[in-house]
Amino acid sequence: MRLLFSTAAAGDPSGFRVGMALLVVSAVLRPLFPLLFKVLVDGVLGHHVASVVLAAVGLGLVTAGGTAAGSYSSLYLWNVWERMTVTIDEQLVGMASRLGRVDRVERREYLDHLTLVRTNRGRFQESMMALLFSLSLALQVVITVVILAAIQPLLLLLPLFSAVPILASRWVESYVHGVRRRTAHLFRVANAFMMLAIDAAAAGELRVLRLRDFLIQRHRAEWWPMVRRRSRAQMFAVAVSAAAMLLFTLGFGGAVLLITVRSVRGSATLGSVVLVLTAGQQLHNQIAGVIGTAPDLFRVLELMREYAWLARYVDQNEDRGTLHAGQTLRHGIRLEQVSFRYPGSEDEAVHDVSLELPAGSVVALVGPNGAGKSTVVKLLCGLIGPTSGRILVDGVDVADFDLPGWRTELSGAFQDFIRLEVVARESVGAGSVAQIESPAAVRQALRRADVAELERELPHGLETPLGRAFLKGIDLSGGQWQKVALGRAMMRDGPLVLVLDEPTYSLDVESERRVFEWFARVAATENPIGTITVIVSHRFSTVRTASRIAVLDEGRLMEWGTHAELMAAGGRYATMYRTQAEGYR
Repeated sequence: MRLLFSTAAAGDPSGFRVGMALLVVSAVLRPLFPLLFKVLVDGVLGHHVASVVLAAVGLGLVTAGGTAAGSYSSLYLWNVWERMTVTIDEQLVGMASRLGRVDRVERREYLDHLTLVRTNRGRFQESMMALLFSLSLALQVVITVVILAAIQPLLLLLPLFSAVPILASRWVESYVHGVRRRTAHLFRVANAFMMLAIDAAAAGELRVLRLRDFLIQRHRAEWWPMVRRRSRAQMFAVAVSAAAMLLFTLGFGGAVLLITVRSVRGSATLGSVVLVLTAGQQLHNQIAGVIGTAPDLFRVLELMREYAWLARYVDQNEDRGTLHAGQTLRHGIRLEQVSFRYPGSEDEAVHDVSLELPAGSVVALVGPNGAGKSTVVKLLCGLIGPTSGRILVDGVDVADFDLPGWRTELSGAFQDFIRLEVVARESVGAGSVAQIESPAAVRQALRRADVAELERELPHGLETPLGRAFLKGIDLSGGQWQKVALGRAMMRDGPLVLVLDEPTYSLDVESERRVFEWFARVAATENPIGTITVIVSHRFSTVRTASRIAVLDEGRLMEWGTHAELMAAGGRYATMYRTQAEGYR
């Protein structure tokens, strides 16, 4: 509950406080109506004019004040709940960013909880209104019961009849939510197939290969089992709730009837009888309202449990290193018997790899698909941590670094680069947000990446909107998007490690060769801080200029040396190089 209200108040603290205050005022005033009505009736029958006038004025104030306070409370709090969805989105982004290692973001348990929060966060508005409505009704119930108890203490037992349906509602919501959690992975997979079917980027291939029926079939294979399981749970929940509500209605009706009969036969005044009937009906409506909103109340509490689980998971898995990397590399980076296994996998993606990356060197990683090249890159960037072994930067273990700080010393272009749909200047400049408003810095980055021609290719230069997010945005070719990513990688001045993981697969062979030669030349001549450039490529002709080449296969380091040394050795690298060269003849 603390997490729930603190999250709600985070978006609009003043609005939350005013709305809550008005809600309390409304909850206190409304239950006083039966009491004032009793005073009015007894005053009329006893010809007490002053009592009648005071009661009539009080009824007007209670009715108007309670209604006005309730209306303004809803107005303030609705604005709070409107902002709550945005607040939750921002906090989810913040929590995800604290998980520095991407393997922790890929765990199914984390994804299941995240899916439940994200897909249901739109319900926070209605659920939070239901929650505060329930709290308001609970306060009204207390006041009404106190008023009734002054007439007949036995009426203190009335709220007990609500225990059965409230407890049943709590159990039902927990049961239904458990089914939702256990089927979250089915929803996620089905949703992925649906989003793929409407993705503009995949439209051409889907139509050429005529995959519509295949995608529909796969979507149904995941979607309908989830729907059936959730529907059965919901039907069972409705039956339990209906039985509990019937028991509540019968018990409550009998209790009110008993007290009314006793009041009529006793020495109570007519005003007291009217109070019992009016307040009894009021109490019935209040408790029925609480019971009616209980599912929404428990639903939002279950969602907050999921939210709290995410917060605990992030706290437990947040990186703890405190050391800061230097601004220069004196010796280089060394991998000592490094192995890594992805969660849920039986095989190691990288096995017992030892490498020496000298400061100022250009290191190429080559090998077939699945050889472990991208995994080595992730290890160097601190995106994953070794299962065993160490990665030392000038003798300091990367695990001891403040990893967000370490990543400020890195830059790179990855195989799955971001197609950031903003104006071109921002899409490139995002590589160094502090310089994102500087066209000169962006142009310099494009020149450093040897893709300066990109600005001339765009109709409005660096201010051209990219992608369909803009009304007048333009679509880029795959090669042009690749140039944007390369320019973005070069925005940071003097990174300690520059990673190029298949950064040019959308470029033609000549453009790729020119880009790699440019990087090699820059690394060799403009490298006062010892920057290590790591290149991953399947095209052997483009990595021959690297100062060191590592040949990987099935996660193991097979060969290591310069192009000349590896060719002279006549091993795996030489064979693959000659095979690929013959393919281009």
